[in-house]
Amino acid sequence: MPVYNAENHLQRCLDTVLQQTFRDFEVILINDGSKDRTGLVCDRNAELDTRIKVIHKENGGTSSARNEGLKIATGKYIGFVDSDDWLELDMYKVMMEKTEKHDVDLLISDYKRVYEDYAFEVVQPIREGYYNKDDMLKEYFPCLLMREDIDYPPTISNWACLFRKKLLNDNDIWYDTKTKYNEDFLFGAKAAYHAKSLYHLKGHHNYNFYFNPYSTTAVYNTDKWGINLHVYEEAKNLFGNISEFDFTQQLKTTMIFFSFNAINEVAKSKVGFFKRYKEIKNILKHPYLKEAFHNYKYPKVKYKLRIMLFLHKYRQAFLVTLKQKF
Repeated sequence: MPVYNAENHLQRCLDTVLQQTFRDFEVILINDGSKDRTGLVCDRNAELDTRIKVIHKENGGTSSARNEGLKIATGKYIGFVDSDDWLELDMYKVMMEKTEKHDVDLLISDYKRVYEDYAFEVVQPIREGYYNKDDMLKEYFPCLLMREDIDYPPTISNWACLFRKKLLNDNDIWYDTKTKYNEDFLFGAKAAYHAKSLYHLKGHHNYNFYFNPYSTTAVYNTDKWGINLHVYEEAKNLFGNISEFDFTQQLKTTMIFFSFNAINEVAKSKVGFFKRYKEIKNILKHPYLKEAFHNYKYPKVKYKLRIMLFLHKYRQAFLVTLKQKF
């Protein structure tokens, strides 16, 4: 669990981890250079519960913090928790029952997305149950990088998954420290690609993902587009020439999604209309996006999304900026 300036909500999260009905686990807290009393909260809990290990390090971001935890983890399976989220108390009991029964490399669960004034349950768009490698090639690989409806794949929610540690070790799977957004994307995709089996735990929404309006994902980030390009390039290098499955369409969809994602980020900024227009224009004219739309097989998506695809393909920056304004 990476923690950074989390003194106001860390204890709530930790309580739901430590009170799990499944008891045989270790908790690794990585204090990522916090400037508040987060480190003291970590140390106080470690004194009270021997299952807790604490690492204090200089600030390096979520990816580097998770990697430090992975280096010293000793469990058979690895799970991740964000410090502003919380768990239902039987979450790991239910997950471990399935991983042990089916001896899988990867477990993917549904979860709950929580906002300030409402919440909703997220159901992953794959069938429930066990997948061997042949099943994965036929049923899961078509959404391993990106769903057909232009949305993230199930493994984007690393904290709603369990990963066999041997899978990560044998395939040298780590978080990319060059990115501070979408770090789950490549990690989950690599793990799913190398996994020989997985289990989808459907209908159990035991992880409460809290949308913190003050988190790094909720505020304007000027470098979002550059980081998205880096993640896309890494995905293309990894999956562009795979012999057993053709990821061409998914890579195109990934690039298009990342352009949507970056333009939505521009919409958060408080700069004037023409500054936003200029930034959006630069995104839409990028050669990667032109390449993505070449021979692109348009999916069956909602009308509003079809309009956005049209505007992006034909680089209608002014209209895209207007739409973001309203």
